[in-house]
Amino acid sequence: MPKTYKWQEVRSRLRVDEQMVARERLHLRLAILREQLGKSQVELAELLGTSQPNVSQLERSDDLQ
Repeated sequence: MPKTYKWQEVRSRLRVDEQMVARERLHLRLAILREQLGKSQVELAELLGTSQPNVSQLERSDDLQ
């Protein structure tokens, strides 16, 4: 039987930039939420009173303040 490892043990051996992982998850969440609402970036921009490039930038931005 092969030896198994706990995920925490495996992850601790990996060189992972946790901040980068958190940012990518957030970007995905924003885009997924928009898609789950069935809205395009253009439609969401209209609802928010902004432009489509601003919505795109928000989905990709590191600073979501």
